[in-house]
Amino acid sequence: MDRHIVSSGVVVVENSSVLLVAERGRWGLPKGGVEPDEPLITTAIREAREETGLVVEVRGLAFVTEFRRSEWNEHHVQMYFAAQVAGGSLLPRDPDGIVREARFVPVDALRHYLKFRPRLLPLEQWLADGVARHHYFDLDIEPVEV
Repeated sequence: MDRHIVSSGVVVVENSSVLLVAERGRWGLPKGGVEPDEPLITTAIREAREETGLVVEVRGLAFVTEFRRSEWNEHHVQMYFAAQVAGGSLLPRDPDGIVREARFVPVDALRHYLKFRPRLLPLEQWLADGVARHHYFDLDIEPVEV
């Protein structure tokens, strides 16, 4: 049986660039696991602060991405909120020591950084039209990366 993992994160767009974090040798959006009794928006704000050093204000839902792969024995549900910077400075303070770098990447360079389809494709669609959607990826039958 798959283990269900729920996490929440942010999409911060500033000057036609998206905030990304480097973790475990790859780039992604700031996000993390939900603590017990923690609302998803609170998780997103907390993770943004820990992983980037920035204080953010949530503006609304960007997208939900759901994916599974049987060999991982995990079913992930990740909710991303549109957010804007409200303070802080760009300096990761990840208590888990996983995120070592955070930077704004130009939108037209995203595919050079993001390769994981369940994050990249929903992000690209949201950046294109601003419509919040749910996305599902069955990685047993779809490629993991672009």
